[in-house]
Amino acid sequence: MADEAGTAFRPEHFRGTSVLVVDDEPQVCDILRDFLLREGYKAFIAYTAYDALASLQRHHPDIILLDIRLPEIDGMECLRRIRALDSHVTVVMVTAVEDEEVGRKCLGMGAFEYVTKPISLERLKTCLLLSQLFLHK
Repeated sequence: MADEAGTAFRPEHFRGTSVLVVDDEPQVCDILRDFLLREGYKAFIAYTAYDALASLQRHHPDIILLDIRLPEIDGMECLRRIRALDSHVTVVMVTAVEDEEVGRKCLGMGAFEYVTKPISLERLKTCLLLSQLFLHK
């Protein structure tokens, strides 16, 4: 893919992009953080929706990977609150169940995409790159 000047977009164009991982499972957070760091992203972790909202205001991430099933406030409500604070941050929802209705609802609420667990790291890599290309048009 090339931009208007004919320059090909490469993954290294997005090195340093910051990603907030929101999941109540520490093992999932560790795997995603390690993957993101290997790919050249900056990574932040939040285990609850409240921590995610605080981290959003503190770190201003470019992308948020948001689990739908969180304690206290679920991911859907967290997405609603994220949108109230920042209408531009890219949010990719993560769900343990493949439910197209939930996926469509997330997209309707402003999520860029949704991925299912177990997360394919190649699928996630593609999703992250596409979200950045979309935002840099």
